[in-house]
Amino acid sequence: MEQSIAYGMSPYALTEKLNGEGYNMTIEEGKRLYSSYEKDFDVGIRFLRNAGEQALRDGKLKNLGGRMRYWAVPSSADRNKYPNGMRDESFIGKCKAIKREGGNFLIQSVNADMTKQAMIYIRRYKKLHNVRTEFMNQVYDEIVTRTHKDDSESFHKAKQKMMIEAAGKYLKNIPMEVEGNVGRSWTK
Repeated sequence: MEQSIAYGMSPYALTEKLNGEGYNMTIEEGKRLYSSYEKDFDVGIRFLRNAGEQALRDGKLKNLGGRMRYWAVPSSADRNKYPNGMRDESFIGKCKAIKREGGNFLIQSVNADMTKQAMIYIRRYKKLHNVRTEFMNQVYDEIVTRTHKDDSESFHKAKQKMMIEAAGKYLKNIPMEVEGNVGRSWTK
């Protein structure tokens, strides 16, 4: 069985059982798997870490679409909040949180922007082509619609195309794929 890790997991988390489920490996196996992950995804990891460092340094980041996010960067000189300065656990924790949020912001906000753009395209398409469809749900990068059975197959293909087009507005050099299905009920 091929093993892989979820984004954000540490070598130590790989050995823990969560809710009775999880990985069954030693810490050495977890470290080897994590090391392999770091080699395979070096560019992405550096991107996320650099974004986190910039968020902490500048207190702000701008995503590909121009959306801004701001952080209140802590000052180790504030001895009322951080009595031990740079060694204060609260100060260290706040800095780590900003770094993690900075990397996540650049990924998650662009995903949200692409999905919203796709929803705009879908709404326009629906009106222009008199498609009998309604938005039912949107979660992360998933857009669930309820469509009349006579429109379902053709609309599904158009919807996938519009989602790829929306992603292309932001990620011009990255090929995109959209998965989906037509069914009588929503399934994951």
